[in-house]
Amino acid sequence: MILKDDSSRLQHDLRGPLNAIIGFAELLHDGKAGPISPIQREFLGDILESARRLSENIDGLFRPGGAALLPPQAAAPSSHTAAPSPAVPRPETGPDAATVLVVEDDAKDRSQITEILTHAGYVVETAATGLDALERCRQRRFAGITLDLLLPDMSGWDVVRALGEENLAPEVPIVVVSAVPQKVAAGGIVLREALAKPIQAADLLDALHRAGVPPRGPRPILIVDNNASAAKVAAGILRAHGYTSEWHGGAEEALAAAAEKPPAAVLLDLLMPGVDGFEFLDRLRAAPAGATVPVIVWTVQDLTPEDRQRLGNSQAIVQKRAGGTRRLIEAVETHVPIDGATS
Repeated sequence: MILKDDSSRLQHDLRGPLNAIIGFAELLHDGKAGPISPIQREFLGDILESARRLSENIDGLFRPGGAALLPPQAAAPSSHTAAPSPAVPRPETGPDAATVLVVEDDAKDRSQITEILTHAGYVVETAATGLDALERCRQRRFAGITLDLLLPDMSGWDVVRALGEENLAPEVPIVVVSAVPQKVAAGGIVLREALAKPIQAADLLDALHRAGVPPRGPRPILIVDNNASAAKVAAGILRAHGYTSEWHGGAEEALAAAAEKPPAAVLLDLLMPGVDGFEFLDRLRAAPAGATVPVIVWTVQDLTPEDRQRLGNSQAIVQKRAGGTRRLIEAVETHVPIDGATS
């Protein structure tokens, strides 16, 4: 009898190399790695057809009843303790993306502003109260701040005065976004722009640009996968569609990288030694800078309803199998507009 964990690991070990073969062959066959001759394209088509047929056979083997055909010793998981090979180059990512603090107590308005800024390429942190906003400004310096004037614990003017008194935001542009916008000097800080609700995306982005806070980049897509070949396939797919990427073979180092330079998105494998993809997602979402980063799960694992519930904070789930590379880039293009990743 094969236990569920052993079966998942065995699927991972079988599909991982096969998906790498399919991924590399697709990149070559489609001319994404350079021109090829007609006979080379024909041979690559044969390779892809055979690999996809094998992938279908593996899928059938692990359907209910199929796994029983395997001898118990076949389920022994292979070792994954070796350090991943540094096979995927880590590109220069340029300056950090601009991080904007959104101070807004209304959940609907806060979500709208966050979505506008995130899609434009900004990293966003949010605060629902004045005290929360002040504490976040004590912890780090923001490129810009959007500020509602009507907060539950203090007024927006109180926030501005406190920022000035503690010298928490010297020269940081503040854009007022409020039902009754006003732009005056307060506490030594000049408010750069004042926008009325309901906010329009173009108005907000134009205001930030005029205030000297454009999104900076390029921001890479963070590939988190201990399989170097799978990561290299993903990097090739992303590069062919205009995205930059950065690979980390372990969840801990990937979390540290995301905290230091928030990525445009995360491409996440689930089966990793130590901290797995589920725990990575929980910890990323718990960090202020990771709360709004799109996460696309890319895995060979057959997911149960419970697994999918645990991955509810992700934007998409794509299987690493035949046709998976096409679905992967569709998910990336849906959740990571190219201007948001490279601006």
